[in-house]
Amino acid sequence: MQNSAYNFMITGANFGNKGAQSMLFVTTDELRKRFPLCSVYFVSDGKYNESDYVFKKGISSRVLRAYTGGGEARFKAFCKGLILDAVKLIHGERNFFLSEYCGLPSHMSSMTALVDISGFTLGSKWGVKSPERYIMKIKLAKKYNVPVYLMPQSFGPFDYEPEIMQKITPLLSAELQYPRMIFAREKDGYDYLTQLFGLKNVYLSTDLVLQNKGVNPENIFRVKPSLSVPKITGNIENAAVIPNKRCFQHGNGDKILECYRKIIDYISGQGYRVVIFRHSHEDLEICRTLKNFYPDSENIVLFENDFSCLEYNEFVKQFKFIICSRYHGLVHAYKNDIPCVALGWALKYRNLADVLGQSGYVFDITSENVDTEGIIKGLSCLLKNYEAEKITIREKLAEIQSRNCFDMLEEDLRKTGAVN
Repeated sequence: MQNSAYNFMITGANFGNKGAQSMLFVTTDELRKRFPLCSVYFVSDGKYNESDYVFKKGISSRVLRAYTGGGEARFKAFCKGLILDAVKLIHGERNFFLSEYCGLPSHMSSMTALVDISGFTLGSKWGVKSPERYIMKIKLAKKYNVPVYLMPQSFGPFDYEPEIMQKITPLLSAELQYPRMIFAREKDGYDYLTQLFGLKNVYLSTDLVLQNKGVNPENIFRVKPSLSVPKITGNIENAAVIPNKRCFQHGNGDKILECYRKIIDYISGQGYRVVIFRHSHEDLEICRTLKNFYPDSENIVLFENDFSCLEYNEFVKQFKFIICSRYHGLVHAYKNDIPCVALGWALKYRNLADVLGQSGYVFDITSENVDTEGIIKGLSCLLKNYEAEKITIREKLAEIQSRNCFDMLEEDLRKTGAVN
């Protein structure tokens, strides 16, 4: 098989979340660096301007559900697809569900590998349907003998009721044996997969965006984009505050807002300009609320820009440090040697900080009693040890990037003869 005939299917990505977008760009970049003439197909129901990107529109998630789902789920997906076809026909659109559905066998048969970058979708947090939805893609690839690689993502917990666990344990134990490699982003996820389901194909790995040394825009875009990155001017240093709406859903909103106010007061009091902005589109209202506490302050600034992941990566370089509650917001800061205070709730925040030697700067802002004093002490410690922390991040990052998960994927594909 020539390099030009290699076809990769990416599942689990989307454009609605900057972290997911970043994982899509990095995965496309890493594949095209190794196989420059390969075709990359992106599985999604979301809308984006296809003409801007080198990756191609693959099967839709709706077709995937209709083809591999069981019983009622499959019937509903098929019916919705036919209704959508009728609407498209009326509006003179193409890309019909039915033609896509009928063309799926030949499409799948042409794939070199399926690469899943879900991030976090398999676990009891996502309900009882989560395991069934997750293995759809694996079952489809298995049917057509397409190798599967589950790239670094979070797994678990699996806190289902005993009767549900009795049903899903044999299901996951059987189906998750098929992927050639499963990369667990956290030790807890690794333990769930190896101990609960007895899997032998699991590897512990850091986030795939963190492992990437830099994206070549030519591997992503048909025409190199012009990045819109505002320049922050002035003679004082900048600090960023990047909230997360999900924190307010998991914790006490009033307490979290008060915590942010005290953090901003402290940073401003230390002589920094505080810049508030979003990493995800859903966080804008929280950002506006924080700025409204300081309507007349010129050194507490709100940016409402909806940055792409590449624009965010450039914008964040203007900050001495950041206070961030978005996982990939932290990842891109660390990739630029920028120390962070992480305010999250999930285990993934602590694990990310641990691998970069930054475990002292992670706080659960959703806890019953928000430790605002502890957060400010941690921030004070970070500023006191700032240069040492930058060096630690740089050294840890170099170690992480010395061999990445895509190196392992390539080696495995070559070993099996899937690629030359």
